[in-house]
Amino acid sequence: MTVAADVITTKNQPIRVGRAPGLDRGDGLVFALLLASLCLVYFSVLWFQYAYLDDYFWLEMSAKHPAEMFADQAVQGRPLNGLILPIIFRHAGGLAGLWRVRALTLLGIAGMGWMFYLAAKRSGWPRGQAAVLAEMACTVPAVQVYAAWATSVVNPLSAICACAAAMIVGRALDDPSRRASRFGGAALLVLISATIYQPTAMVYWPIAALDLFRADHKKNLWRRLAAYFAVAMLGLALAFGVFKLGLSRFPQRPSIQRSGVTHDPLGKFVWFIHHPLVDSLNLFYIHHPNSTIAMAVAIALAIGLLRGQAPTALLAAAVLFPLAYLPNLMAQESWASYRTQIGMEWLVIVLGGIFLRGFLRGRLLGITLFAGMCVACGLAARQALCFFAGPGAVELTTLKASLYPVDTTINKIIMLQPGPGSVAAPYFRYDEFGRTSLQRDWVPQSAVNLVLREIHPNLPRIPVELWPNFAGQWTRPLPPGTFLVDMRGISKP
Repeated sequence: MTVAADVITTKNQPIRVGRAPGLDRGDGLVFALLLASLCLVYFSVLWFQYAYLDDYFWLEMSAKHPAEMFADQAVQGRPLNGLILPIIFRHAGGLAGLWRVRALTLLGIAGMGWMFYLAAKRSGWPRGQAAVLAEMACTVPAVQVYAAWATSVVNPLSAICACAAAMIVGRALDDPSRRASRFGGAALLVLISATIYQPTAMVYWPIAALDLFRADHKKNLWRRLAAYFAVAMLGLALAFGVFKLGLSRFPQRPSIQRSGVTHDPLGKFVWFIHHPLVDSLNLFYIHHPNSTIAMAVAIALAIGLLRGQAPTALLAAAVLFPLAYLPNLMAQESWASYRTQIGMEWLVIVLGGIFLRGFLRGRLLGITLFAGMCVACGLAARQALCFFAGPGAVELTTLKASLYPVDTTINKIIMLQPGPGSVAAPYFRYDEFGRTSLQRDWVPQSAVNLVLREIHPNLPRIPVELWPNFAGQWTRPLPPGTFLVDMRGISKP
């Protein structure tokens, strides 16, 4: 049943809002369109046979040591990821079946985009404009990484839980009945989300922002923000307890950087301002993110908020950005990869939409949003192809061709690795966009044995000796049973 919505008027245009809109056929159609469009945008991750970085390692471990896989995830506070990921990888069908895993990821991405759409629609956005915003949210750099890495297949489930949690809090604030149970259920969803993957749990905040900056919530903005904050902190506190439990259960495993809490909060906040925040405010521009673009975008977002909100809304927005990066702000590790920035990137989408709505009306607003969506989809398609699928396919094909002559008498592989920091694209960003996989120490052992298992299914695991800085031609005699693989040519000069 669909509840009739009230119509309120802002300074610029009428906005339709409702307390608890139900689902209709149009909403189902939006999900179908989201899924179809995402398959087109990310066609390359389905078309090409490749793996990328951690995909090799986790795929092999899922077949040989699933319990070890759980332990490695548990000490990072992600035990649910450690339970689900090996099940999916065990049924993937090896390297050749990773496209199925990525197809499942795209289904999940469509699901979290649909949740964004429902939240935007509930906050007053017309169906078409809400769908366009959701499509843009599914093409931000963080989601490009999720779509391209099979290892990220569980991340969208985390985002869906976080979106649902924020929407339940908004529903509870609008309807006092069963408020306590709804808050408790929302906190439980935050816990589930964070124990899958903490960065995607932070999409809770942009979904909250859609509700907080609604035109009819000006007067109680801070009361509502306090409720969202309380529920999130309860869920995250429980997730932190799960994280500590994992550390105590597997004390020999944790990474010092990832298991520790920062001892320099001021220095970490300065780092946050100069790195992940700048990246997020540059949004789709990943080549050379810079503070000038970030400042211009921040000013535009602030102006957009001031058009329809009280000045204190700027403070609320300023608070939301560090909250949307909270797990990484608390961690000892300072590594601003794009996959950790989805909460802030979605916040920019939300506030950017508010900015456009403050200056444009009707058809012009719709055309502008649609044009922005087309640009975002084009960039996402190009980057998925040129920075992930294309280079990954070349790398895997080269490795297979190099190993194809190997027979069953082999007992050792010597690999001349691509140089440290080598790239396979015009440029690179972090350990994600444009990197070669085999230049990382933990990848070649798994990659070689996964390929060998396709050639000789009964071959025992072969040790791989790495030569990362070897220059010139190999002239040393190879011991019996040793095979040389030269992978230096896959990187760009």
